[in-house]
Amino acid sequence: MLLLNSLGSVSIIAQYPGSFSCASLPGDTLSENILRENAFCDEPNKIKYIAVNYHFIQNENGGENFSETEDGHGNSGINGYEWAAMMIGQTNDQMSKNHKMWRPSGNSTEVLPIPYRLVLKDVFFHEHAVYHNMSM
Repeated sequence: MLLLNSLGSVSIIAQYPGSFSCASLPGDTLSENILRENAFCDEPNKIKYIAVNYHFIQNENGGENFSETEDGHGNSGINGYEWAAMMIGQTNDQMSKNHKMWRPSGNSTEVLPIPYRLVLKDVFFHEHAVYHNMSM
């Protein structure tokens, strides 16, 4: 799955059921350990983690979008790594607060927890005029 927006794109890394188990397996990073331990557990109430790669599509000069060091507009206060982590964090925060639906009026649908969270696996920066212009 690939999602494009004006900031870049997110690629969701799909894995096949059974690729990982609930057992603890060694990993190189914390996110790899989380993914290996929890990716495809059969326990319905256990949180499953989805690996996400975030891609920033820059213009041909490496500008007009987040980079490794700044926001693409000369502001070094936030870079692409920080922005991607912030987006993943906000998404996980919203998923942890599943609210009651307010439509239709009188809705009595039970509020269930969302048993998924995203883990930022990697951030990539691409200089490509055609793809950059497509995202505008």
